[in-house]
Amino acid sequence: MKRLIWWLLIAGFVYWGATSDTLVNYFNDNEAEIQAKIENFTEGADSLFARIENFVVENTEGMSDSLVFSRVVFILCCYSMVLAIICFFAFRRAARNRRTSVDLEFNIYYGIAALLLMAFGQETTHWWGVIAIQMCCHIMLYPLFYVPFYGRIQGLVAGIYDLLFLGIGGLYVWFYISVDSTFGTMILALAAAFVAVMFYIIDRKEIYCPKCKRYMNSIIVWTRENDDNIRHEDIDKDVATEYRDTYKVDKHGRKTLVSSVATKWRHVKYTELSWTHHVTERHQCPLCHHEWDVNTSERQSKSLEYGKRMYNLFNRK
Repeated sequence: MKRLIWWLLIAGFVYWGATSDTLVNYFNDNEAEIQAKIENFTEGADSLFARIENFVVENTEGMSDSLVFSRVVFILCCYSMVLAIICFFAFRRAARNRRTSVDLEFNIYYGIAALLLMAFGQETTHWWGVIAIQMCCHIMLYPLFYVPFYGRIQGLVAGIYDLLFLGIGGLYVWFYISVDSTFGTMILALAAAFVAVMFYIIDRKEIYCPKCKRYMNSIIVWTRENDDNIRHEDIDKDVATEYRDTYKVDKHGRKTLVSSVATKWRHVKYTELSWTHHVTERHQCPLCHHEWDVNTSERQSKSLEYGKRMYNLFNRK
């Protein structure tokens, strides 16, 4: 009902603006006043940016770009820690209803970890800094998960998350490699980036109710498993166990495989059993109690004695 009333109000406003000259006349009659307000706002914004620029120049004079960027990331970590604490108390009740209380605790852990990682890296960039950046980006966007229509803006939130992490993280790695471009530093930077990307993939919150579109952790009402497409394949053949390989070595010492000839064989005789395992889970939204099914399938196999058959052992209730 609330959603219907909201859409009716929007539709009424759009209809009024499209069919009535009131809105157009208002802008025409107050054109000079509106332009003056826009100019005042622009001048105020320019003045603010000028003050920020002067402040940055005065406080970063003589510092290298990597040092300035490292300090900025540390400030970002401090802000993320404060935001994680605020979210813990502000969303505690909502998270309990959505079954997402663990997220609030992990945000605190993320904030502490990010601060510890960057506390020792303020004077320059370090290979572990990109992990702290990923944690900060996740915490900064976390309040958007509790927007009532999160499911409708999930793609937008994911896009902002991508831009923040890839932009800031990529710039941090570039600064780190530019300061120390040895082979070891590049390996460590790539390893840290790999860990950060793993966290980045895990923290892309795509779970929301298909009906109410709110972010939540669904309740699994029941699970049903069954197997079908059962096949038996009798295998009676010789397989190679050892090979004699021939290589060609070029002038740079690189070896290329030319041929591989089997020198020893072993006779095998068994039955290969394969089947498709299906799992159906009934999920329920803890907020609106809407229910939906999630289906997954996986092809599995097993070796049996030669000639043996199995049909009913994999059926589950």
